[in-house]
Amino acid sequence: MTNSLYDILIFHLAGGWGGAEKTTINIFNALSPNYRVVILTNRSEFRHATGYKPTVIVAPFKWWFGSWKDIVKDIFHLGLAIKHLRPRAVIGIMPYAAFLVSTLRRIVGKRFLYIGSPRGSCLNYLKHFVPPPKRPKYRFFFLTAFALADYFLTPSRLSLQDYIQHFHVSPRKAIVIPNGIFVPNLQIEKVLSLREKSWDNPKVIWFGRISLEKRLDFILKSFGILSQSNFRARLVMVGDGDSNYKHNLEQYANELGISEQIEWVGYQKNVIPFLLKSHLSLHACMWEEFGYTVAESIAAGLPVIAYDCPYGPREILDGGRYGILVKTEDEMAEAMKELLENISFWRELSQRSFLRARDFDIKKISEKYREAFKKILG
Repeated sequence: MTNSLYDILIFHLAGGWGGAEKTTINIFNALSPNYRVVILTNRSEFRHATGYKPTVIVAPFKWWFGSWKDIVKDIFHLGLAIKHLRPRAVIGIMPYAAFLVSTLRRIVGKRFLYIGSPRGSCLNYLKHFVPPPKRPKYRFFFLTAFALADYFLTPSRLSLQDYIQHFHVSPRKAIVIPNGIFVPNLQIEKVLSLREKSWDNPKVIWFGRISLEKRLDFILKSFGILSQSNFRARLVMVGDGDSNYKHNLEQYANELGISEQIEWVGYQKNVIPFLLKSHLSLHACMWEEFGYTVAESIAAGLPVIAYDCPYGPREILDGGRYGILVKTEDEMAEAMKELLENISFWRELSQRSFLRARDFDIKKISEKYREAFKKILG
C-alpha cells in the first residue's frame, strides 16, 4: 500500500500465554526500531509485555475456529481494522489468525503482503486432537491459512518439510528463523560449582504450561522408574494450566509412590532462579516446533533430557550433541541416572549446552528478523 499507516501488523489471537506469545513480542521488539509495527490481538497481556505501548490494539476476536457465523464476523472486524491501520504487511500468528488474514486477502486483493506463521505443527494437531470426521474441515482451514501466504515464517526446518508436503507451502516462500531467547551472562564454572555443592540432593526440573500435549505423565513415569532404583532426587514442576489434568497427574504421582519427591510450585514469572538451582531439565512434548523450555534450559547451563518428538528438541540439541534424546520412559530414567551418577559427563554436557544456547541469543535472532523483513518490504 502506498498510503500505509503501519509497515507491519502482527495479528495474534491466543488462548493462553506461552512460546508463541513470546515470539510475537520478540518480533515486535526486533522490528519496532526500524519499522512502524502494531499488534492486533485478543489478549491484554501483550500491552504489559510491550511496556504498555500504544501500538497494541486489543479487540474481542475469537482465539480459535468456531462457527461459520463467528468466523465471518471475525473476518469482517479484521477487514475494518486493516482498512483503518493500512499495513504494508500482515503477519498471521497461529492457525486461526492466519486463516482470517489469508481469507481476507482473497477478498480484498493484494492490498498487503501476507506472512503466515503457525508456531506449531498443524499436522500433529490433526493427528492427536481432531476427531477423524472433522479432519477434512480443519485441513481446509490450514491449507487456506498457509498455502496461499506470500511468505511462510517458521522456526523449524524439519517442521517446514511437513508444511511443504501436507499443506502445499512453497519452499521458495519459506523463511526459517529459530526463536530467540535471553541468554543470561553467567559465569558457567561458578554456576556448576554451586550445583555440585548440592549434588547429594539433586533437583530435576520441568517447566512450562500444564496441558495434555506436554505429556507430563511421561515425565512422572520416568521419574518413578528412577526412584525405583533407590535413587533419591526431587522433581520440581514449574507452571500452571489445565487444572483437571494437573489433578490427574497428582493422583498418578501418588500411584507411582513419588508424591513426596515432587514440588508443584505453580506459575513463576522468572524461572531462571529455579533453573540455576537444578541439575537436570526434562522435556516430553508430543511435538514442538521449537521448544522454548529446551533452549532456556541450556541457556542456564542445564543439561536437557528430551523426548525425541517432532521437531524442535532434535534441532536445538543438534541430534543429541548438546543434550540427550530419548524415545521411552525407561530411556529417560536411564539418562537421568547416568548423568547424576557421572559428574564428569554431567559437567561436560552442561558446558556444551551453554555454548549452544548462544546460537539462539535474542540479539542474533532479532538481526535475522530485521534482515528478513528488509527483503520482504524492500
